[in-house]
Amino acid sequence: MNVELPGFSPTEIILLEGLSAKLNYLPPKERLGVLNAATFMMTAFAKSKIHDRDSGGIWASHSIRTMEILADWHLPAVALQIGGLHDVVEDTDGTDFPVTSERLITEGFSFDVVDGVERLGIVKKYHDLAQMNKGVTDDQTRDQEL
Repeated sequence: MNVELPGFSPTEIILLEGLSAKLNYLPPKERLGVLNAATFMMTAFAKSKIHDRDSGGIWASHSIRTMEILADWHLPAVALQIGGLHDVVEDTDGTDFPVTSERLITEGFSFDVVDGVERLGIVKKYHDLAQMNKGVTDDQTRDQEL
């Protein structure tokens, strides 16, 4: 693909190219919606100044990987958008660029996408509470999932 996207690092562009390559089963307009969600998410993380993970990887890599897995399953574009945006609301809270449901609507995301992101956030909170009750930390949970 070899595209230039102002404001994105070469690593981020490679992530977007990898995602784009998995979207051929979707109609062009839906592909564009998925890539829009991915670029919005990456921009939000960068503007929130939480661009890099403690591990050295870029923050958006987890969300992009989620989108790729959902694309491998040939799920609808809305599911991929929800997967890509699932952490951005929670992780940007209290930063220079907080992403809220209202901001997602203003950015043009559909009600279905915003509703899905909100619902996934609720499920995640219940999961986190259950893990806390078991005495399991977020790092241990991630290690088990990988």
